[in-house]
Amino acid sequence: MDDDWMRDWGKLDDIAYNVCGGQSPGTCPICMIGELRFYYHAFKSNLGLSPRCALWVWCSHCRRGGIAHGIGAMSWWEWADPLDEVKLAELRKDPPLTKHLNRMWEENLIRHDVPTNPAKLKK
Repeated sequence: MDDDWMRDWGKLDDIAYNVCGGQSPGTCPICMIGELRFYYHAFKSNLGLSPRCALWVWCSHCRRGGIAHGIGAMSWWEWADPLDEVKLAELRKDPPLTKHLNRMWEENLIRHDVPTNPAKLKK
């Protein structure tokens, strides 16, 4: 049933911001069973401004999700994004987005490892 995906406004949002910093998301803090999954997207800017980005985190077991949004582009987080603006907009027309992202994760269309933040390597 697709309509039981829910947004968690606390713990998973915090974890999404931590993943932006290069941390692995780990086990879901809500159900303590599922391993968290994630997707990073840099929105294109038509105004010559720096792109804004978002990172979704979700648990496929308890179907809870969170988001870090309005973050600056992370140039060190480079990979081939399977979704362009048009495809992402299409998926968002049939909410929740996390059900689509979860399917893409299981089809290995979304990267499964968190890139290393080079700022964390400098000490």
